Amino acid sequence: MQTIIETASAFALALAPVFAAIVARLVTRWLNMAEDQALRDTLEKALQAGAGVAYLNAARGVPMDTAVQMGAAYAATRVPETLAKVGAPGGNIAGMIEGRLGALLAADPTVQGPQT
Repeated sequence: MQTIIETASAFALALAPVFAAIVARLVTRWLNMAEDQALRDTLEKALQAGAGVAYLNAARGVPMDTAVQMGAAYAATRVPETLAKVGAPGGNIAGMIEGRLGALLAADPTVQGPQT
């Protein structure tokens, strides 16, 4: 009986580092996913705000391309660290703003689409 207990103890001690490594890897992965989600949330809020700026300027008569660039500049100045971490170059920001602006315009009942 003593031999079984000693063997089981030795086996458990041998596997402890393996289990610790697995747990550490899972915890690290979970923390990275949480950080990634926080970055995405921050970026999305900035893009929505930038689209709002673009919408407001377009409503004031600013040409659409200029309004989008103004919205992109607004978003970029609000979250420069986030943009650097997610690797979103400045040129992509305008496209992301334009997409969100399109959603705002589509939801606005006062905006008329092209006449067919």
